[in-house]
Amino acid sequence: AAAFSSCLRGAQSGAAPWIAMGSHPTHTYCDEVLVMPSLRAVYVANQKAASRTIRTMFKELDPRSINILLPYTGYQRRCGAKAAAGLPPAFSNFTVFTFVRRPLDAFVSGFAETMGRVLHQPSKAEWGGGRAAPHYFGLGCSEANRYFTTFVDDAKARRPLGLPTFHVFPQAVKVGVFLGADRDYDFVGRVEQFEEHMLMLLERLNVANARERLAALLIQKNPADTNLDRCDAPIRPAAKEFTPALKGALCTLLASDFTCLGEYYGSCASNADDLA
Repeated sequence: AAAFSSCLRGAQSGAAPWIAMGSHPTHTYCDEVLVMPSLRAVYVANQKAASRTIRTMFKELDPRSINILLPYTGYQRRCGAKAAAGLPPAFSNFTVFTFVRRPLDAFVSGFAETMGRVLHQPSKAEWGGGRAAPHYFGLGCSEANRYFTTFVDDAKARRPLGLPTFHVFPQAVKVGVFLGADRDYDFVGRVEQFEEHMLMLLERLNVANARERLAALLIQKNPADTNLDRCDAPIRPAAKEFTPALKGALCTLLASDFTCLGEYYGSCASNADDLA
């Protein structure tokens, strides 16, 4: 986790263009984290990496949970007066954790989330003056999947596409919040091994009857949302979209993720063939 944290600090030098894509007057340079006083833990949400499930589980485990705002590393002065300048001293010895996901899967899922919101909640795509490009509005039935290449081109150009596009930010940006000088993550779990890693985390947090509690929470959790097009079909780019050129563009876009998460997932080239 220390190497992961060190890499995140370096990755933030390239965060500004991404953040500009999802401009919002109060959320542009900061993110919410969940603090669990009873468990003495802090969760930094990583959208499209089971973040809703994790928040729900830990709010159940610790009803005293609260949200605080932390700035992205390097943007402490631009996050607003309500944001904490790193973890407050009372939380400094809490266990800080997050979960990560295969970068290419997270990006494709983020595209589906963004397109689903543009199609069905267009006003949300305009929050804060950053709006989706006009070619995403008024799409006909099942057209959303054909716009994946266009979406990647827009991401390469860092065109302002509205707040929902934070779902496709590299994970190195999304979890690169400023925890404090030299403050590292204590635990990094992987979505692909969710139950195993979540059990390890609960045991680390000294949750009583951790295995039984986890089993009960998993039964209660809601299934993942499926983002649908205007024909109520799942939004998922067709295999033919994933040309060698497009895979190369995705590897360039997500270079910081494969640098910081390489110890977990390997190189982008070793992952790209799974997209076809």
